[in-house]
Amino acid sequence: MTPPMDNLKSMNSYVSDIVGKAVMGTFDTMFGRSVTSARTGAGIKPPQDGEICSHVSLTQGAQLNVEFSFHFDETLLHRIAEETYPQQARNMPLQMICEDMACAIANVVGSRVKAFLNGRGYDLSMDIPGVGGLDGQAEAGRSEQSHLSFRCAPDGQDNAVFVNIHLQEKRAG
Repeated sequence: MTPPMDNLKSMNSYVSDIVGKAVMGTFDTMFGRSVTSARTGAGIKPPQDGEICSHVSLTQGAQLNVEFSFHFDETLLHRIAEETYPQQARNMPLQMICEDMACAIANVVGSRVKAFLNGRGYDLSMDIPGVGGLDGQAEAGRSEQSHLSFRCAPDGQDNAVFVNIHLQEKRAG
């Protein structure tokens, strides 16, 4: 049974906070790289050229979807791959390593959001993160969309990472 979702906007705020902390912590822990939150905005930020994208979805049957798409500056991920995985970078296509990194970040962040929401009475399952963006097809029901942008230190590169968040409470149809 789904707990009452009286305020999807409030849920989006909590999820955005968890996503922000998880992205910053994941970059620090996995890659020894500092990213800081640059800004938050309403709606979905469209993809741009020169990005590597991944996505993950949380679902609770036909009742709730929580979808994330992660967009990483390709140059940033290439540098991190060469620094963090130098042996693999010499033996495997760099694009493949970067896509694996993008999916690993989606997995960590999605898992943290899932644990948070399930700890508050939801019963969400998570799909396996994939490469590319989400199709963005909305179904009938209430929804909230937002995006977070991150700056990469020390060079201060804006939009080094951004995450689109789409929460949707579905209605039986």
